[in-house]
Amino acid sequence: MSNKNTKDLNTTGGRKRYRFKSFTEKLNNINVDVFHKKIENRQRQLEIEQGKEGVASTYFYETLHYWLNINYTGGYEKFVFKVKHYVRTLPMLIHHKHEIILILLEFLSPETEKIALEPILDLTACLARDLQSDFYDSGFFQPIFIAIVNLIDPTNLPLLEHIFHCLGYLFKFLQKQLFSDIVAISELYFNHLLCHKNSYIRQFASESFSFLIRKSSKEKLN
Repeated sequence: MSNKNTKDLNTTGGRKRYRFKSFTEKLNNINVDVFHKKIENRQRQLEIEQGKEGVASTYFYETLHYWLNINYTGGYEKFVFKVKHYVRTLPMLIHHKHEIILILLEFLSPETEKIALEPILDLTACLARDLQSDFYDSGFFQPIFIAIVNLIDPTNLPLLEHIFHCLGYLFKFLQKQLFSDIVAISELYFNHLLCHKNSYIRQFASESFSFLIRKSSKEKLN
């Protein structure tokens, strides 16, 4: 494990505005539990429920524009240019789901700028939230999962947190579909993450998957 130090805003008191945090300190501050986390509103909920001009919008569309005001990377701009014509309304999103997922797979790549991956991971989770069974039944869950896992860089902790947040939200929004295929999903998860050589990645993997396993067990008991 790297012992590289980084400088962060000092929230512990003292005269210095910034202090150095070790890799281990930053690692210990990562929280990958999204099942008990309230999803950010970002002023999207009313627009999505009521729609603009009487047309129902989507989480994907609202989030796409949310990130345009924050992320100015060339990678994200290219992604937006390719996907923007498919995502304005839920019927459009459903009709063009295969095109959208193929674009996501193109950009969920180690070749994409690291800072552009945060909004793309967020949008992957939003697409699952919008489409739910249409997302899972498309047959793209496994390719999307593997593409996300292939982004893992054990030395890049911010990206690592975004990756496990995305996976956690996929499990949260698709849990009904995943329950029916829990054995295959567990095997997929075990082979790609729970067997990872880095102990902290195995820990994050266990934390992000444990809620789904517990809930699946309760469903079987009921």
